[in-house]
Amino acid sequence: MHLDEELCLKFANATARKWAGQATDQFFSEIFDDAIPAAMYKTADAYFFGALNGGRIDFISTPELTEPGRIIQTILVPDLSTQGKVEGIFCLSNDISAQKQLESELRHMSRFDSLTGLPNRAHLYDSLELSIERSKRTTTSIAVLFLDIDHFKTINDSRGHRKGDLVLQEFAARLKKCIRLGNMVARLAGDEFVIVLESLKSIEQAEAIARKILKLISQPCLFNGERLLVTTSIGIAFDGQHVHFGSDLIAYADTSLYAAKAAGRNTFHSAIF
Repeated sequence: MHLDEELCLKFANATARKWAGQATDQFFSEIFDDAIPAAMYKTADAYFFGALNGGRIDFISTPELTEPGRIIQTILVPDLSTQGKVEGIFCLSNDISAQKQLESELRHMSRFDSLTGLPNRAHLYDSLELSIERSKRTTTSIAVLFLDIDHFKTINDSRGHRKGDLVLQEFAARLKKCIRLGNMVARLAGDEFVIVLESLKSIEQAEAIARKILKLISQPCLFNGERLLVTTSIGIAFDGQHVHFGSDLIAYADTSLYAAKAAGRNTFHSAIF
């Protein structure tokens, strides 16, 4: 589009008219703030006056201000006379909805596990440090639970990787049912999962969650008519003094997991660090 110094439209192509909801030549007789949706103009107003003052402006209009799902990037370039006087504005807009959607998908892929939809290792480590900081501010404790599926390799070898993937998905779904909002379940790798519990007063609270997990996981799974029994072992690291990094707590929980396995699996082992 092209606007003069009074923000009256002098030119707008068919796409600009479509985006503004105007399809006729009457569009050109209107002042710009009358020709476009009020919410869009309210946001863009300062940008246009910045361009009238000689600045090159770049801004993005979100779906709340445009058509649903449409994201528009706009560049405003002052129209200068040979004497350098601003006589109007060239308005160049581009639909970047697909680009933004791809960026969103890539961000999600970098932070979440594609099979289970749970936060991945990178997301877990970042979030765990934030959990530790919150526990310090609220003078509560956190616990890290390290879990894996007992004899998962046997399930993969005897029933195939597709069945193994279904087990992982069901396992993740059941873990999510065992924790309250604000806590995290993440997939670390393979059949290894980590749970972060916040706002705890005692290690007994973490142990109660572990018992709940053991009970729910041990209930039979039904996959394509096949009844499958799955169990898990759990290692718990309880941080009562706020003196450990997230990576330390995960390592301590892993050590507790090995103790649970040594005790016969399908159980948990807890320790205060």
